[in-house]
Amino acid sequence: MVHGQIDAWEAWPEGYATPNRRIMYAALNWCQEHHTEIVDILRTLLGGYPLVMPASIDVVTDAALRDRFERWWKTPTVESIERHKLYKLAWDIVGTEFAGRHMLYEKFYAGSSIVVRNQSDREAPWERFHAIVDELLNSIEVPGIADKTGKP
Repeated sequence: MVHGQIDAWEAWPEGYATPNRRIMYAALNWCQEHHTEIVDILRTLLGGYPLVMPASIDVVTDAALRDRFERWWKTPTVESIERHKLYKLAWDIVGTEFAGRHMLYEKFYAGSSIVVRNQSDREAPWERFHAIVDELLNSIEVPGIADKTGKP
């Protein structure tokens, strides 16, 4: 949607190039409507791991703790420290105070979702959309009817 805003840029106001408003408002609306769902999916994928991971990567500074951490936190494909970094990043996105503030930001930085939807509706090329539907409907042949006036 970002590329669409740029590729379908508008000359508006006169003499200026701006992102396509229709696509921009559609992107803002999509983000507002789906951010919470995406975060919930990420929380589900994380499961209980944030509750059992070390509170700090400082465990690696103690030889005995490092050995235990590396033994129990690695997987066949991911080393323990890299895995911890990944889970820490995910937790920062879904579980921390930062995550809570970011959730509000994503929902409201563009304004009320009602306003954003109305802006999207305002910028929609409704005449073009209606013309496409009318053209498709007019192309459907009905036996015994010659044209859309109903005259055979």
